[in-house]
Amino acid sequence: MDSLYIEKFKKQLQELKPIQPLDLESNPEVSQGDFQGLINEFKDEVKKGNRASFKLLQELLAKFEEFSDVAAPEDKGALEQTDSKDEGKITELINLTIQAVDSMDLIYQSALKTDLKEWGTQIEKVINDYLKLLELYGIEEIKVLGEFINGETMISIGTVPESFQEQLKKFQVYAVHERGFRFKENGKLIREAKVITIY
Repeated sequence: MDSLYIEKFKKQLQELKPIQPLDLESNPEVSQGDFQGLINEFKDEVKKGNRASFKLLQELLAKFEEFSDVAAPEDKGALEQTDSKDEGKITELINLTIQAVDSMDLIYQSALKTDLKEWGTQIEKVINDYLKLLELYGIEEIKVLGEFINGETMISIGTVPESFQEQLKKFQVYAVHERGFRFKENGKLIREAKVITIY
């Protein structure tokens, strides 16, 4: 005999509406090639040492927002439940968005190191927009800064001595090199955070 919780869960599952997969082929305005092209152009500008234009950042963000508008609101929190045919496309889009966040993080760090505070503020806004977009699709950033190292959600790629700072204790996260992400609904890990810890 099932518990009350399981019975309630089964009933809720039966009441769910079927998920309508996104048909990206029928919507030529939103294509993965556009995303990849913009991200590659952006990376090239950063590698060359050029200042990446905010126009390029805005174009990239606009493409992601177009994709967001195409999806039905009831589908946004259920990415991991789509059928296998569309799952690959959505996974690719998620990875592209995470790559964009990684690139923006690098630019943000460079702006801070070169004392470009105005740029840093603008880039931080763009990063937050990407994170909000991911959150719309049921993906959350794993908050690790200042937390104790956890092998399930983090990978330590380096350490700094405890004497380097006074606020954190041994094994706490001192810096985040690469953000980690997971699905909010089931906690399924998308990517571990790469961190630097105190020793």
